[in-house]
Amino acid sequence: MRSDRVHKGKLFGMAELDEVIGEVPPNYVVLIEGEPGTGKTSFALLTACRNVSEGRGKVLYLTFNEDRDKLIYVARSVGCDLEGLIAKGLIKVIEYPTIADEYIIETLSQELVSHVDRGFDLIVIDSIVPVIKILESYSRKRAWLHTVLYKVASARKAVLLLVGDLLQKEDPDIALIEYLADAVIKFTLNPGTIFSRSMQVMKFRGRKVEAFPIYFRITGNGLLPINIVRPEEAESIARVKKSLRIEEEPAVKLFGKELRPGTQASIIIRYPATTLGLLHKYLVLKLGLDALREGIKVGLICYTLSSERSKESYRLSEEKILSDLMGENFVFMPLEIQETVQRPYLTSGIAYQKKVDLLIVTGYERIAEVYGLKETNKLLLSYSSMDAKIGLTTLRFFRTSSTLNEPPSSMLTLSDIIVEAYLGRDGQLLYKGIKGRHITRPTLVPEKEFEEPVSSLEESLRYTLSAAGHTATH
Repeated sequence: MRSDRVHKGKLFGMAELDEVIGEVPPNYVVLIEGEPGTGKTSFALLTACRNVSEGRGKVLYLTFNEDRDKLIYVARSVGCDLEGLIAKGLIKVIEYPTIADEYIIETLSQELVSHVDRGFDLIVIDSIVPVIKILESYSRKRAWLHTVLYKVASARKAVLLLVGDLLQKEDPDIALIEYLADAVIKFTLNPGTIFSRSMQVMKFRGRKVEAFPIYFRITGNGLLPINIVRPEEAESIARVKKSLRIEEEPAVKLFGKELRPGTQASIIIRYPATTLGLLHKYLVLKLGLDALREGIKVGLICYTLSSERSKESYRLSEEKILSDLMGENFVFMPLEIQETVQRPYLTSGIAYQKKVDLLIVTGYERIAEVYGLKETNKLLLSYSSMDAKIGLTTLRFFRTSSTLNEPPSSMLTLSDIIVEAYLGRDGQLLYKGIKGRHITRPTLVPEKEFEEPVSSLEESLRYTLSAAGHTATH
């Protein structure tokens, strides 16, 4: 009787994708499709190596695209010791020449049946497209796929992982495999965008899965997701996040009495206003004091153009005061936006967001100037969802201008709290709370209402620093 070792656990080369798809049944055919260079082979190799390394069976890897040495090189580049697993007999690689001769079909069919009978639980065919094209008629293609591949998977409880290259926009062969496959995962590559690589579950027979793109990077440690985190990891991170209590009346009007873990707030500075004035100073003092008294940890991400080389140019004076004041409770991360060579950024991912309770993000307008509002929306959509799941409270700032007169739409739709700063008719700065649990209608707060709270916080800061044996910096 066959062992179903490969299925007692997860399957794919990315643990986060396991959480989206769930466990794959032991008789499924999975199609990995996409244009050349999108990461399909890297993903297939990671899946193969992960399964055998975690003791869930043996893998047969049939390749029509690359030779064995090239596969070993690709696997090593993403952190997999394919050569060592081959030497142990846990993965077997068989190379096939890509020639238009139907004997390959018969040979391939025999190899499939033979190796599945000998205990190989996962079969990878990379790529299935040149094989299918040998069979010229639609009826023969469908008959072979159904009678050989799918019956092998069903009768012998093996999973088939088919890699399909999309060489043209509409490929009837890929369309046929999509129709017959139990699951379809599509890989895409869009150079020059914020997140250039993505995968998306397009189909999973018998189960509803979330249909959203998973953005990822190919690294020496595998395929690392950018916008998704496993539920158990998110829960463990969120459990230790701290709330920020607000007691000062003008700030309560705008933000409520508490910023709970996971709250997403957007602050929009409307042109011709260019600063937050006293609200900015209030936030710095408030965060600094809470860090000193209650251990609140704050992070600052500052998006800046690559032409701004000086580290100090990234920070306004208030942020410098904040970092000096908070010490190890402050994490600063300047992120350059390439103006000529566009590349993905924010490569720190979840590791950085674990470190802080509250994250301040400035410079979104620079992202919009370089990448456009559509790409900025993509970034905001990805990170606001993940930040909320891990309980990270986030303050996001956007400055409009004469040429960029509106913020990204996702900033308005995804935020729990929205505050706008603008100049009144008399030239005085006004703050308007337009969204929040505590807001039933827009709330207007003149800047002068922050004069007393800021003065009180400054005095409190001097007292706190004096009691701790420090000299106040402002």
